[in-house]
Amino acid sequence: DNDNDKDTDDVELASGSGRMMMLKKGEVEAETELPISVDLKTNELSVNGKTVTVLPDQAVRNAFASGSAVAKTKIELKSRGQETVYEITREEKKKLFGFFDFTFDKSSVVSADTGEVLENTQAWWSNLLENFAR
Repeated sequence: DNDNDKDTDDVELASGSGRMMMLKKGEVEAETELPISVDLKTNELSVNGKTVTVLPDQAVRNAFASGSAVAKTKIELKSRGQETVYEITREEKKKLFGFFDFTFDKSSVVSADTGEVLENTQAWWSNLLENFAR
């Protein structure tokens, strides 16, 4: 359909270091060692023979809805059993009690098929500190 073509028009594929491939949509870039193919007739992107319906930018939006400043985000496209997922880790910077800077990692796993957030994790201490942070 035309909406799908429009969404994939500005997707870029590039080779990274070693066996890595980079999949970029807008400003968001995911890396993968999985085999990627593009059907030029349908403009569909496939990984391991499965069509990827959720691109990296949408996966990040689904994983992190908060508006806090993101210092660094790492996105990897991987296989988990029969499912292709984005593993997303981002570093968040916050101020503790309004004075002390601290940084912590948040991780999410997002389905590359449905866009559903399958998992959200962060260190137990960051959950505690986040209650006192801005």
